[in-house]
Amino acid sequence: VMKLKMNKTNLYLEKLKDTDPEKFTSTFSEIFDFLNLDESTVACETDMSRPTISRWRKGESRPQDAFIKLIYSYLSKKLKENLR
Repeated sequence: VMKLKMNKTNLYLEKLKDTDPEKFTSTFSEIFDFLNLDESTVACETDMSRPTISRWRKGESRPQDAFIKLIYSYLSKKLKENLR
């Protein structure tokens, strides 16, 4: 189980290297679900609103390109914490 978790985490860490805005929704949603994150917590920790996080997950909107790297950095940190 731990090896599967590590493999999946490494796969997602690789996905975060691709900052193509068109891939944001799928990457964000997949990692969000994998880590079982809570919209309110993510909103608080990223200084975004909960409705904004919800819209990103649903693909109704996405962050400006400059913010994608910041959000991916946050997700990367969460993925690495998940390995502990």
